[in-house]
Amino acid sequence: PVGAELLPEGSLAGKTAQSLGHVDTSGAYGARVAFRAPACKPGWTGAKCDAPCHFSCSRCEQFRAEAGGSHRQQPGNSAEDCLACRDDEPAEVAPGGPGMCSCIDGAVRGGDDRCFCVDSRDERRVAWFDKGPPKKCRYPCKRGTTEALGDDKTTVCLVKSVVRAIFIHEQKLIRGSCQEGSLEVTPESGPAQCVREDYVRSIVADSSR
Repeated sequence: PVGAELLPEGSLAGKTAQSLGHVDTSGAYGARVAFRAPACKPGWTGAKCDAPCHFSCSRCEQFRAEAGGSHRQQPGNSAEDCLACRDDEPAEVAPGGPGMCSCIDGAVRGGDDRCFCVDSRDERRVAWFDKGPPKKCRYPCKRGTTEALGDDKTTVCLVKSVVRAIFIHEQKLIRGSCQEGSLEVTPESGPAQCVREDYVRSIVADSSR
């Protein structure tokens, strides 16, 4: 291919494919000539780098791996030839690739054959893809709610009315009808809610910073 590197033995050493027609091969009987295709830019594959990688890949093998591990001069543009996955998709190639781009934890493949982070079962959280590295599906609190951090590193999303009630009644909160380790918080409108004490402390601490 044009631009390929020529890797011969004997008198052909150092020549390129373009100058091959001008090489004096007299006396070079038995010389072996091998071409190494130029490396492709990310997203392209094949001997001439004119074939796009599979849509799920950001980088792929230059030549397709056949059964037994051999590489033939076929572009590596199948889904199994990926070396890296699209930056905007929650998918990764398993270590030691090439291979298919598999969805990361928290993501599934949709009808368009692309991975996406699944919705949270908590209606107060929103699914968000963190491009990393490393890639990760995260679930921050929705706008209008406040995240409180517990002593066990878990978090909860509290609505504004509950957060406001914590600020107003901080010194007067009691266990009430809640289980041990929780405090009864009564917003201006709506029923009382039980909030873990460590979540309450987190809200109060954040307000004082």
